[in-house]
This record gives sequence, structure tokens and C-alpha cells, in this order.
Amino acid sequence: MTTEENNTAQNAPTTLPELMEQLKAVLGEASQAAQAGNAINPLTLDEIVELIHDAEFLFKPFANTFTPKDRTRLVGGGIKNLGFIETAHESALNNPQFIPPYLNMAEYNESILDFTRKRTLFTLLQQFAQQVSDSMLLASDASYHDALEYYNSVKEAARQRVPGAEAEYKLLSKYFKKSKPSKDGNAPTEAQIERDVRSLLHGTKEGRIVVENENPDLSGGKRKLVDETHSERAAAKTIIEKEEKE
Repeated sequence: MTTEENNTAQNAPTTLPELMEQLKAVLGEASQAAQAGNAINPLTLDEIVELIHDAEFLFKPFANTFTPKDRTRLVGGGIKNLGFIETAHESALNNPQFIPPYLNMAEYNESILDFTRKRTLFTLLQQFAQQVSDSMLLASDASYHDALEYYNSVKEAARQRVPGAEAEYKLLSKYFKKSKPSKDGNAPTEAQIERDVRSLLHGTKEGRIVVENENPDLSGGKRKLVDETHSERAAAKTIIEKEEKE
């Protein structure tokens, strides 16, 4: 082993707090680079990934895997429960006369410390994940606008019948096509109904919306919905066609 490798091995983090300090230092450097308008350095990214793998390895002995059903059986430490946990523990320390004989205070104290440590780690990881998410959003926004510039160039080239441009335009234009509403008679969604109601109230559409509900006390009742709305242009067209037929 070379001198450099030996020094690296000696400096390797052996606890989660040490590793988290190294991770924060690397993130600080990456944050400064981001503020300077630079993309993340591949070497910095590799270093962060390596530190995360080290953290996973160190935490593995304490990790648990729960099914959704298992999670419902655990109370967890929400904001309300957290306040209760901390207040109850402080009360127990100040009022030992109320501690039941079957409650092991040594284990109680250790569970509080363990929860606090893991909550601190989880909060740090949440902050890290938010930083990565925000940075990724910024990069994706820049990438999208660059892609849009290229798409508009291809679109213009296709309009001018530049050889090869039409195929590329068809490849990209499918991402901008809106799905057509279903014509199979499916009931409108709540969002569609709300839009139609607003349109009727503001006078931008003509039509009617009728909601009938029978036996509301029986499993929500039996509902019948009639949503017939159309734009002024469609209404005018219908009237003109009708007059021409007469």
C-alpha cells in the first residue's frame, strides 16, 4: 500500500457523524460551484456517491424494512407525538416517583437518545435531498429550454422542407400533442365538471349541468350526472345548421 493510500485509509470516516461532516464539506464546495454558474463536477458527484454508500454501509446494522401494513402498526414520531415523547421523558426524569416498576429507565433513556440521533440524521438527509432536487430542477429547466430551441429550429426547417427535417419534427412533435377527450360515453371528471360550471357562470359556454342524487343515506346514494356544455361558437354553428335545414 502506498503512503497516499495509507493516509486515505486512516482518514476514512468510521462513524456516521464523521461521514456526515465530510459530506457537508463536499456539498459546501459543490454549492459554491453551483452559485458560480457551473455544473456539478463529475469527480465531486463521484465523491458524494461514495460517501452515501459509506453511510449506507455504516447504517446497515440499524436498518429496518417494513411493509405498508407494518408501518400502520407503528406510531411514529410526528410533530404531535414528538412533543409528547420529549415532554413525557422530561417529566419522568423530574418525577421519578411516578415511574412504574416495570419501566426500565436505562432502556427508556437509550431509546430517546437513539431516536434523537436518527431524527437528526434523517433531517440532514431530507435537507440534502431537497438541495439535490432543487439543483436538478434548475438543470432540467435549462435543458428543457435548450431542447425547445432545437425543436423550434427543426420545426422551421421542416416548414421550409429541408431534407431530413420532417422525420425529426415528427419524432419531437409527439411530445406536444394533447390527448383528445374520450368519446366512449365515460362520465366527466370532477375537474371537468368544475371547469364547465365556471364557464356557465361566467357566460362563456351554453348548456346545462344537472346532478341528481337518490337515497343519499345508502352508501353515498345513486347519482345521475348530466353535463352538456358547448362553446358559443359551437352553439351558433348548431343554430345555423338547424335554420338551413328548415
